[in-house]
Amino acid sequence: MKCDDVKTKDEIMKKYGLEKSQFSDLVAECELNDEFSTAIIRITGRTYWIHENEWVTFLEDKAAKYHQQKVGRLRRGA
Repeated sequence: MKCDDVKTKDEIMKKYGLEKSQFSDLVAECELNDEFSTAIIRITGRTYWIHENEWVTFLEDKAAKYHQQKVGRLRRGA
């Protein structure tokens, strides 16, 4: 039995409107990030589940860092 926040990759892609290539890149980045690597639950090489709450936290962190970069460049006049 799965936890309520554990979803399949297809459920996550559909819910967040991600294409397969975008999604695969994000999953790889998430797995390499020590802080958020537990969001991905590998069953086999290509089969995995995702803790949605941790996934959303990863995406929010990524967006915040991107925003900081953009705002920092604007303030420096780049």
